[in-house]
Amino acid sequence: YTIRITGVKDVPGNATSGATITVLYPDTIPPTFTGAAPISSNLIERAFDERLSTSPAETESNYLLFETGHPANVVAISIATLTGNRFRVRLTLSSALVLGSSYTISVSNLTDLKGNVIAPGSSRVFTYTDTTPPSLLAAHADDYTVVLAQFSEKLDNVTAENAGNYRVFKTADQSVTIPVVSAALAGDSSSV
Repeated sequence: YTIRITGVKDVPGNATSGATITVLYPDTIPPTFTGAAPISSNLIERAFDERLSTSPAETESNYLLFETGHPANVVAISIATLTGNRFRVRLTLSSALVLGSSYTISVSNLTDLKGNVIAPGSSRVFTYTDTTPPSLLAAHADDYTVVLAQFSEKLDNVTAENAGNYRVFKTADQSVTIPVVSAALAGDSSSV
């Protein structure tokens, strides 16, 4: 059978323009994975072209993640979770990915709901990039002249130490400001 979909929109209003897919019945085709995307430095989401069986999908040893240029640098997977729609698996990592590094993720022994096993050696390569801006987690005044701001991740020292990027003002009247004369990045690189 062939399924054709037109006019379905995402939340911003982008419409499909005639997507088609062929479906075989009965299903004798093994699943393939269509992508791997890091959600954070310790979390990866894998997408598959059909729904997966729970037990093999949630078995951590069915996944192998390593630095592409250095296959001995294996990143351990501590938790594999099949998401509600069964097309995606979230992998929680035991250690953080390195920003800008390329990784290979391989999968084995996964099955679709009809028992078809994914092809041996199925793998994808991706580069870990951070597209989420840092968020301010907390701030407190050490005294009348020093405020410590804690961010969600390590900061770029040039922008973090630019006093012009900070503004201190009276909560009740934002026109009343206190000049910020300097900013220093702390040793943890996520506090200023």
